[in-house]
Amino acid sequence: MTDLLSADFPSFTYQYKDSQEDYGFHPQYVTLILNQFREMGLIQVTYFTGYGARINVQAKAMDLYRHGGFIAEEEILKGNIEKLGLELDTLSKQLTPNHIEQASHLSQIAAAIMQGLTLFQ
Repeated sequence: MTDLLSADFPSFTYQYKDSQEDYGFHPQYVTLILNQFREMGLIQVTYFTGYGARINVQAKAMDLYRHGGFIAEEEILKGNIEKLGLELDTLSKQLTPNHIEQASHLSQIAAAIMQGLTLFQ
């Protein structure tokens, strides 16, 4: 993301041959990343057979970067899941015995999601 936004202009041509030298991975991985960014609405991309792509950075990419990027989104998600867990714990203390099991199950799901998120750091 940083490299996309550090270009001189929001529209530029990227040469695949540069990916191995600049990032240490095969050009096909660049295509995967560009496709993901396109699906997220961060860029528009036009592929040129064999040598590269024309990339147009969208304002949404600049907004995402300015607000902390993907790390900030992950932290917000973690915070919301933690809050959900606390709310479920509070709720389980107020429920009748037949509903406590359901609240406990939801709390376990939230904990599993939090644990899964830490695997991707």
